[in-house]
Amino acid sequence: MVDLGGFADKAKQAASDNPEAVDKGADFANDKTDNKYEDQVNQAKDSLNGDSDN
Repeated sequence: MVDLGGFADKAKQAASDNPEAVDKGADFANDKTDNKYEDQVNQAKDSLNGDSDN
């Protein structure tokens, strides 16, 4: 069985180690979708970067 909790923890750790990569990924996603999902992408980016203000 796949440990999704462990996978999520590893993803969060990788994001915290590389905040620039998260920002680049969010910019890429927004660019490729013509900002159609900008609010959702930015919310995910903020969550990964630990910004709990949003």
